[in-house]
Amino acid sequence: MRRLVWIGTEGRRLELFRNTLEQSEYGQSFEGIIVVPFRGLIRGAIELTDVIERDDVVRIESPGKDFELERDLLRLGISSKKSDFDFPGALSHDDIDALTFERGLILSQPQWYRGWCRLLNLIDEKLKTCAPHIVMNSSAEIETLFDKTKCLELFRLAEIRTAKLLGPVHGFNDLVEIMDRNECNRVFVKPAHSSSASGIVAFERSQNRQLASTTVEVVSTGGKTSIYNTRRVRRIYDIQEIRTLIDRLGEHNLFAEKWYPKAGLNGKTFDLRVVTIGGECRHVVVRESLTPFTNLHLLNGRGQLQSVRKAMGEILWNDVMDSCRRVAGVFPNCLYLGIDVLVSSDMRSHVVAEANAFGDLLPGILCDGLSTYEWELKAMQHRLSKAGVNA
Repeated sequence: MRRLVWIGTEGRRLELFRNTLEQSEYGQSFEGIIVVPFRGLIRGAIELTDVIERDDVVRIESPGKDFELERDLLRLGISSKKSDFDFPGALSHDDIDALTFERGLILSQPQWYRGWCRLLNLIDEKLKTCAPHIVMNSSAEIETLFDKTKCLELFRLAEIRTAKLLGPVHGFNDLVEIMDRNECNRVFVKPAHSSSASGIVAFERSQNRQLASTTVEVVSTGGKTSIYNTRRVRRIYDIQEIRTLIDRLGEHNLFAEKWYPKAGLNGKTFDLRVVTIGGECRHVVVRESLTPFTNLHLLNGRGQLQSVRKAMGEILWNDVMDSCRRVAGVFPNCLYLGIDVLVSSDMRSHVVAEANAFGDLLPGILCDGLSTYEWELKAMQHRLSKAGVNA
């Protein structure tokens, strides 16, 4: 019997994973889960060398929705270099101490990312001094997966099709200049380190109008302007409001990519979330929407996989699966990935939009009768056996 060490937070993911260990045949070789909270590591209250025993399996999890952890990561993201506070939106220790929880409030994402990278680096350094163990997912590769622009560059080097990356956007004037230079009238503007459509804007222009679709709301009160992520997709036509939106988001390491027109069925566009486990494509979810954003947490629906596969045809379907396997090959030290794929409107081609380190939370979605977590445990057993470790 071996143990699984969960480095992360309490919550739904842990509950579902623990249930899988207890109820699935693939969890029977584990005696249980040892939980190591991120905040305990950050504050020095827990030493991994005191926790991890020989042959433990270590799983680094999503930071999730934890306001106190978010504040700790922002503190970690503070540098001793004064120049690091030159970017707009940087928060000092006093600023962070004064923060109170506000649902959807978008804080300094570059600073959060720097703190997250430092935490991952801390975990990596601590693991090097622990008893021999096996990790499910590499902290270094998780760090890369949280940088969308870096991932897109790696995909291009691996000759994996992606939407065209147009460049960094620091404000609305940058965006207009980039679109003019690339003779492009439709773009997606994204923060490099966000998830779940947070901070994303779909922008299109013509001679007669300009339109920004987004889940972001800009709120000005008492001379202070804040931005919030919501579940409501707004359509903004007013050019000054669009300018303010892009200028504020420009503080969050924003970039633009060319809009890739997605395929549609039954009056809705769709994309695919493909989960690779052990380098193989397993679970596939069709995410359909009436807006440019297909994220399921925005109350979008799941489409019929077989209908979509039939409409795509086996050649294109196999081509998509091959791209996802090659994405998994870019991150060989991550047992599992969630990969978002866009199918072209004529269903003749596709691009990989992004890969997610923690894109495996798909309760109720089965592949050959197994959930994502069951497949991960099965793949982990195979990996242990291949390495000559008693699984």
